Amino acid sequence: RWPWDSGGAQTGYEYGPTAACATGTTTPATPYWDESGLAANTQYTRYVRAYNGQTIPVYTSAISIGPYYTSAFAC
Repeated sequence: RWPWDSGGAQTGYEYGPTAACATGTTTPATPYWDESGLAANTQYTRYVRAYNGQTIPVYTSAISIGPYYTSAFAC
């Protein structure tokens, strides 16, 4: 899950793997998105920008999650 703090007058968010590539959107009520297919022991970085109506500002600072580690125990 990729979370960020929501606040202000934004009407939505765009997010993606680079600052030049938005791959999805979400609303202020859902300030996160879930991403599957991430590999263990890998650092990931994603970019998010808030918008208000038709105004699309530059991307915010990158958000990072990970690295992920696999468990040594199988259940």
